[in-house]
Amino acid sequence: MKLIKLTGSQRAQFRDALLSAFPTQDSLKQMVNTRLEENLAAIAGGENYKDVIFNLITNWAEPNGKLDDLLTAARTENPGNSELREFAKQARGELVLNDREQGEISDEVADQTKFSLKSRVVRSLFASLGVLALIGMVRTQGGFQTAELATYDFFMNKRFPENWDERVVVIGASEDDLAELLKNDEIPDQTLNKLLDNLVKNYKPRIIGLDIFRDRPIGRPESPITASTEHDDLVSYIKQHEEIVATCKNKKSLAIPGVKPPKDIPSEQLSFGDVVGDEQTGKENEQTEKPPIRRQLLRMPPEEKAACTAEYALSYQVATKYLQAEGYAPNWNNNYLTFENKKKGLMIPINPMGDVFWTEKGPTVGYQNYDQAGYQMLINYRAIDDPKKNPERLSLDKFLSNQAKNQAPSVDENLKRKIENNIVIIGYTSNEGENNSDIHYTPIDPKMPGVVLQAHMVSQLVSAVVGGRKLIWYWTPEVEAVWILVWAFLSGFMTWRTQWRWSLALTLVIPFLLFGICWVFFLQAGWVPFVPTVLAVVFTSGVLWVADWTPKWVRKQIQVLKSRS
Repeated sequence: MKLIKLTGSQRAQFRDALLSAFPTQDSLKQMVNTRLEENLAAIAGGENYKDVIFNLITNWAEPNGKLDDLLTAARTENPGNSELREFAKQARGELVLNDREQGEISDEVADQTKFSLKSRVVRSLFASLGVLALIGMVRTQGGFQTAELATYDFFMNKRFPENWDERVVVIGASEDDLAELLKNDEIPDQTLNKLLDNLVKNYKPRIIGLDIFRDRPIGRPESPITASTEHDDLVSYIKQHEEIVATCKNKKSLAIPGVKPPKDIPSEQLSFGDVVGDEQTGKENEQTEKPPIRRQLLRMPPEEKAACTAEYALSYQVATKYLQAEGYAPNWNNNYLTFENKKKGLMIPINPMGDVFWTEKGPTVGYQNYDQAGYQMLINYRAIDDPKKNPERLSLDKFLSNQAKNQAPSVDENLKRKIENNIVIIGYTSNEGENNSDIHYTPIDPKMPGVVLQAHMVSQLVSAVVGGRKLIWYWTPEVEAVWILVWAFLSGFMTWRTQWRWSLALTLVIPFLLFGICWVFFLQAGWVPFVPTVLAVVFTSGVLWVADWTPKWVRKQIQVLKSRS
């Protein structure tokens, strides 16, 4: 028979039984906390311990219909207490059990504990699976993409500093160069020709990448009539030096058809300078009005009758030529890229832990809305102290000042040591006038010149092959789902049927722990899903908390209504 109401003498007997079974207030507090999941101090008070027990019975258990729960919890905690057995006999009409029967009760309690643990596991698992399904559906539609990419950018900016790749040198036409040295918005063909000739003859770089379009003649302001001849001379010089890579641009839209390459440039010396921005992944940067650049485009078969006929990107062409001189030959196999060195018996896969190139789906489930052009990979930008100063931008003045005065070019030995047998990328570092279109927003620099962006992408490939520097890697969608499920399950398991204060504390602490773990992964170039995992943790804990406390709240309201009637 269930215990519902007590007489005055039964209250006194129950009080004395509890006092006998739990001689100290701490022991009673522990029983109430572990068996009833309540705070003794919050539900019963008094001037002395006996008053606390009496108030526990009269002010909490009886009004809330918890008498039977309190008696069961007390007997479960201390099954051998004779006074509790005697009170149960009189109040419930139970028989007093002997020692053997009492042992059977203990075994039953142990079985109930096992069942409680099993129930906890099952409930947590089902709740986490349900939350995972919901988050998966939202994620595949790009619902969390903006938040996930914002976290990606944050991690990209919170890495430990590293030195710039000395194999890649940037020569940029600054605003001062254009205004004072050239007196033009663009580098004239004759000036560019002189710059290339000076570099090839005196500084001897292994590869020169031109991040400058030359689809038309660019003459000198003082001699525009000779522009066509100077343009032909420049194109002829480029064709004669296979270490120089020229650039064109694929069409962006019907309104922007693309930029043609210099005439008759061999395909092995031709590249496209296109970059891909995340136009649909968030608000454009206010300073550049351009989408963020997080991805590197390496290969894109040209469209029929396209203005730009190059199949490979400038960064790929330059890096590949450098690596071939190091003995590494590129090999495309089923859209995977490897660099093989037969002499050393090495084959370096690009990003073996994930699908580095993608065309129909993103690198992770969270990367859904993006430009699907060609073969792409994430850019592992160098974590340099000051992206606006590193890599160093060598100005044209260092190579052309004497030639502007019709003097023979002088050789700077310090510059020669930097450049000789390395890679040189030439472009614009100014952000005014015609060159403003080649300024890009990136996770590490909101106003990065295109020539510097190309340098980062070239360095990424070269460093991965000959330097062992990691590329950004990620898990398959299946592994990501398991990762999210494990965290959701653990959070649910730890917070279910725990006091609400502890549940809240765990729900708040776990995201910080998870954030730290994801950051450590990113330090190793691993992009592990943080945002969907945190949401899974919070939702799973919330679902189980609501499922646990709702029936209790309903029962309490029913008792209140009964007491009023």
